[in-house]
Amino acid sequence: MKQMIHCCFTSHEEVMFRSPDDVGTFLNILALCSWKYGVDIFADTEMSNHVHLLLFSSDKKENRLSFGIAGKTVHKNGFNTQGGILYSDSSQLSEFVSSLRRRYTWFFVKKYHRNEGRMGQKYYFSLVIEGNYHMISACSYVLRNGLHHGVSGTAFMYPYSSINDMFVPELGKTDRPYQGSNSLTEFRRNRSGHWIKSTSLNNKTAHGLVFPFGYSPITDLSDMKQYLPRYSEWPDEWVMSPSGVFLRPCFEQLRQTELLFVSPGAFEYNMFRKTDEKWIQEQDQDRNGRPSVQISDIEPLHSDDDIKDYLYNERSSTFKNTRSDIDLCGIIDRCILPEFKVQSIYQLNPEKRWSIHLILTNDFHVQDMQARRCLFL
Repeated sequence: MKQMIHCCFTSHEEVMFRSPDDVGTFLNILALCSWKYGVDIFADTEMSNHVHLLLFSSDKKENRLSFGIAGKTVHKNGFNTQGGILYSDSSQLSEFVSSLRRRYTWFFVKKYHRNEGRMGQKYYFSLVIEGNYHMISACSYVLRNGLHHGVSGTAFMYPYSSINDMFVPELGKTDRPYQGSNSLTEFRRNRSGHWIKSTSLNNKTAHGLVFPFGYSPITDLSDMKQYLPRYSEWPDEWVMSPSGVFLRPCFEQLRQTELLFVSPGAFEYNMFRKTDEKWIQEQDQDRNGRPSVQISDIEPLHSDDDIKDYLYNERSSTFKNTRSDIDLCGIIDRCILPEFKVQSIYQLNPEKRWSIHLILTNDFHVQDMQARRCLFL
């Protein structure tokens, strides 16, 4: 039986994405794995050292738990403080997550000359979500993760999330493609000889998508292959952005997520509202007997002090333009590494990495923990 699940995997000591291109590659692999394993993606946010996914997946072994790492908000028996399942060992979900992480790790190892081995924590977190109000809360916390971690002033400012692919025309986002309900499409035969939707003659629609004026998606299968791992398979009707990333409307259930929020006004309201008792009590209307979904459930391995910081960032009326890990990695890789005549931090010994750490903390006023993540110290 398929269920709505919040899934998160982390890499606390090492950044997973050192550039926007890395995030694009991850999204391509996410799309390929979701199609291969039949997992429906409803929302996603990619932070520098962890990923949040709201997905629809079967969970044949719902009550079986794999071994987990106990944190301050986690009991050793595999449940969080409110009884939610951690590290669920489902068949479809575990195969999907394992393939996703393995394929992305191969890419990262090759690009950055990193020693082979697992990236990040061995286990992932999963929590079954039931009920409309529970799903709205979980989805809102996922999409607002950039705000909670203090790297964006609002949820809409954070670029590595599916938030800006929802209610595109209704919210006036004229620079993004979207799936149009009344768009006219042309058709062509795919590799199996079946008729499918294709790019229209005026190059304005493909796969039911509506593109901004002058937008040139990649639709040719041979052109798309250069951005994907070898032997990849995907539906013929999928298209890519000009930078070679599968468009989210092709592989994510964005329309279903929009229906969850009902209207663009309600969507904006939930993206900007503050966490309070009313939000928690609203979830009781689902009458499913499950505890309310709170930010501590979305960030289950974080301390109480971390949760307080996330809620403070949510309520703060002023935003300090904090440099993100990806921005800092860009400074390291483009500006500092050429002085060491290497292509990657993984080609430096710990002593040289520490010398870069001193540059970052003294000259760029970077916090110690952020510098350590970006240098894998």
